[in-house]
Amino acid sequence: MDPASVKKERKLAAEIAQRGQFEVLAEELLDKNKREGKAEQTIKKKSWLLDMANAKLGKRPIMEITPSEVLAVLKKQEQAGNLETASRLRSTIGEVFRYAIATGVTVNDPTVALKGALVRKRVKSRSAITDKKKLGKLLVAINEY
Repeated sequence: MDPASVKKERKLAAEIAQRGQFEVLAEELLDKNKREGKAEQTIKKKSWLLDMANAKLGKRPIMEITPSEVLAVLKKQEQAGNLETASRLRSTIGEVFRYAIATGVTVNDPTVALKGALVRKRVKSRSAITDKKKLGKLLVAINEY
């Protein structure tokens, strides 16, 4: 064994252990988004979503987080009736994992396994005016208003 490569591996392992917590990587991702010039409202929304995730996953090493742990966080929102929030939360947690993969902290994204695990929000169809005469009457009524 080469002592220099062993030393490099230990140094890398110590660095990964130090910044390998979910909340640390989530904060790094938010900082990256700020540097990229993302809108302030986007940053606030991601921060809000990540605060929800950090409540359960924040102190955990990202390499040890399983799909069932992420699902538990998502189910909490789903059971509260926040279907859109649960979906966005899954996406945001996945973004943290993809960032961690890109920076070499972990090798997998457990949110991929959760695709289809949440209840989808039902889309309400809105009727449209397809008759030209009725559309004309609507436009005239809007113009007169």
